[in-house]
Amino acid sequence: MKKYQIIFWDRNYDEVPLNQLFSSVEEANKWIQDKEWEDQYYDYDDEKGGDYLDSRTMYFNPEDKENYYGYDIVEI
Repeated sequence: MKKYQIIFWDRNYDEVPLNQLFSSVEEANKWIQDKEWEDQYYDYDDEKGGDYLDSRTMYFNPEDKENYYGYDIVEI
């Protein structure tokens, strides 16, 4: 039987595997969607005239209580 694992990655692309395994990609996607949230932050850009408010999608890992910038779902 195939199993799937979520691998979170941070801003340096360091990988943090989730210990929980899933029986399908769909199940893993549903789990990760429940952990997804929008982060708003200020950035600076000369072309945009200085500071501006931007947003990015973040993903919360309840195992280590950290937020991550992205993830991959891999078959193990």
